[in-house]
Amino acid sequence: MRRILVIENNPIYQAELSRLLRLEKYQVIRAESGRDGLTQALEKHPDLILCDVNTPDLTGYEILEK
Repeated sequence: MRRILVIENNPIYQAELSRLLRLEKYQVIRAESGRDGLTQALEKHPDLILCDVNTPDLTGYEILEK
């Protein structure tokens, strides 16, 4: 099963996006902050990362650089 990491600090957007991805049979990993998202990415090696640009702690661009 393909894993997708969703880094989104808005709980409504995160929940809806996660729900839609699960309906398509993806395993969804969720993070609410940039730092947590980076940790999840390094530990769980998702196949795809969907990241909000404006997240707490680190921006989406900073996550991309790391």
